[in-house]
Amino acid sequence: EVTLTAGSDNLRRLDADLGGDLGGALGTQAAFRVTGAHETADSYRDVVHSERSVLAPSVAWSAGGRTHFLLQTEFLHQRRTPDRGIPSLNGVPAAVPVSHFYGEPYDYATTDARNARFGVEHAVNDKLTLRNNLQYSTLSLDAVNTRTLGLSTDKTQVRRQVTYFPQDQANYLNQTEVVYELDAGAVQHALLAGLELGHQKANRLVRAVTASTISLQAPQYVAAMPNLSALPLTIDSAFKADTAALYTQDQLSFGPHWKALAGLRFDQFRQTQADHRTGLVQDRNDSVWSPRVGMVYQ
Repeated sequence: EVTLTAGSDNLRRLDADLGGDLGGALGTQAAFRVTGAHETADSYRDVVHSERSVLAPSVAWSAGGRTHFLLQTEFLHQRRTPDRGIPSLNGVPAAVPVSHFYGEPYDYATTDARNARFGVEHAVNDKLTLRNNLQYSTLSLDAVNTRTLGLSTDKTQVRRQVTYFPQDQANYLNQTEVVYELDAGAVQHALLAGLELGHQKANRLVRAVTASTISLQAPQYVAAMPNLSALPLTIDSAFKADTAALYTQDQLSFGPHWKALAGLRFDQFRQTQADHRTGLVQDRNDSVWSPRVGMVYQ
């Protein structure tokens, strides 16, 4: 399936969804799917523009009828104009045309996100199932934004600040579960136990400086893009976090209509924040028990 979309403010979009059977080529039960889209658009706001592309291929296959695999990936690229909207005056948006933009044409925010998930499920027998899901994702942001700080004393000029804030982040998550179906006569149990391990790391940098003011009623874009690497450094930090969790639950079925659920989860969380400007490192450790109970009439 392929879809083309056109709209106001130069909206143009292409969507595609392709899929099919791979069993004959691989000699097993297998299928693939690829979805994607590309979009460009302006805005009812002056200067503002966006461009986005996404591609998400996936494949599923099985081995021996009892073991199933699923691999899913996603890639996103986006470039847009950061827009802080219209400044406020006396607690409400200023009385200016809705199209007025108070940043600069060089403002941009570029985001690249990548995500991969791999799942395995194996039925040991009719009662016992094992499964594991592994996920990895990254996110990078490169952005410059001329943001508003308020109005001048005479309420005719908009005070502004140029901010440069590149960031990057990576996440790892693995979840292993065991499910056992137990028939206890009038009550059926779906017993589940799992282990979850996660790791996250991120780096954040912020450089900022006061920018020239711009007219509230008639904004003109005449400022030149500053030397970003020379802007004063306000934030330079690194963050990492580790999570470990154990959980168990029992889903009970009473006849055809009633179900009950009881579960308990224990999380242990550790985070570290390092300030590269001062050398200060802060650590924090937390743990928590999370019970859950519920009743459903179906």
